[in-house]
Amino acid sequence: MILPRHYPLCFFVSIAAALSPCYADERTVIFADDFSREDADSVGNGWSSKGSAVLKDKAALFQAKEEEFRPRIRRTFPVQKTGRFTVSFLMDWLRTSEGTWAFYMQLGNSAEIPRFLIRNNDLAKGMGVNLVWGGGEFVDQQDRGSFGYLKDGRFKALFVVNDKAVPKTVVDKAVVKIDVDLDSSTYRVSFNGKTYSDIPFENKGPIDTIRFITNGCSATGFSKRSIDDVMVSKSK
Repeated sequence: MILPRHYPLCFFVSIAAALSPCYADERTVIFADDFSREDADSVGNGWSSKGSAVLKDKAALFQAKEEEFRPRIRRTFPVQKTGRFTVSFLMDWLRTSEGTWAFYMQLGNSAEIPRFLIRNNDLAKGMGVNLVWGGGEFVDQQDRGSFGYLKDGRFKALFVVNDKAVPKTVVDKAVVKIDVDLDSSTYRVSFNGKTYSDIPFENKGPIDTIRFITNGCSATGFSKRSIDDVMVSKSK
């Protein structure tokens, strides 16, 4: 096919962008787990756990029993000290009837993370990124399904998601993307087409650990309780 000479330059630029890898955001994968393993009583692949977290249907399933800080899973990856990196994962949770609960999604420094979780303020120790999704007192009595971040014990809501009682909040295969800037000690969260920027670290320092924690979650309170497709990467 011969193109007319009056085609705009942007057409050729868009074709080049589609065909040439130099236009893509090439990334180095630091750690990835799609949990595509046989069902098992533990998550495996280097994840440590407390409480009943298992492999089910090629995802990490939290078999919740309304316990404090359990189930929880944790995984280290090569330490990141400067610059930027990105973490993404699929949050396959759906609230049906739970009233007060929290699901924490955290990134931190393994050298500063306490071995045991006893009090609520232990959750913040060693953590740079401190995200939470929940209801009741854990999110300062804001709407159930509030997703936001904790800083110095205060919760800041960003949006409401996956509350079955409010159909407009339900996002199928919800992907959370966290862009971390270690130099400025801030991060941004991208979710469902929107980005929330300039979120401050809970604590400054290097990051080498990802941790997911349930608190007060019952098996009957949620119809979905899994995470999947965890990836840590950075631009080349």
